[in-house]
Amino acid sequence: TMAQIGPAKYVVFFDFGSSHLTSAARAIVRQAVADAKARHITEFAVVGHTDTVGSTNANRALSMARANAVKAALVANGFRGRNVHVNGLGEGAQLVPTADGVKQAENRRAEISFK
Repeated sequence: TMAQIGPAKYVVFFDFGSSHLTSAARAIVRQAVADAKARHITEFAVVGHTDTVGSTNANRALSMARANAVKAALVANGFRGRNVHVNGLGEGAQLVPTADGVKQAENRRAEISFK
């Protein structure tokens, strides 16, 4: 059997200013779906993030849009919407710390974890 070290986490990246799932992002979601189904997981947490370009409020909204785009993909794969818990942290939790106003691809993301 496969040992699971800590909770599974999948990171979906987005283009600048976008909440559209790229083909690479959709592939990550498909992997999360396959792993969840194999492990009989039905609950997810999805947290959206942005880089530091733009206002705090705009980035919070964009981070929620990113989380909701991932949620929609999970629902499209047969998971119940009420079991997908979304949150948007805006630019508040950077993967790669930058100064304000920096385009940083790794910070434009949503993280999927199993609950």
